Amino acid sequence: HSEKVVDILKKLGVRGVGQSSWGPAVYGLIPPGENPYEIRNLVSSMVGGDVLIVEPDNSGALLAITKQ
Repeated sequence: HSEKVVDILKKLGVRGVGQSSWGPAVYGLIPPGENPYEIRNLVSSMVGGDVLIVEPDNSGALLAITKQ
């Protein structure tokens, strides 16, 4: 399924399309001004499954070092 979703997103003009390792998560970057809900509905109707719209978290990671 993952490869099919990647192909669909690319055909829809979504940039930055990829997948986590060998799947199952697939992602695409949609710039401001484009309608992510329209893309989500198209992908969902073609392949089913969960299609989520999320925003990037640009805050970085937090590292805590504790003594053992």
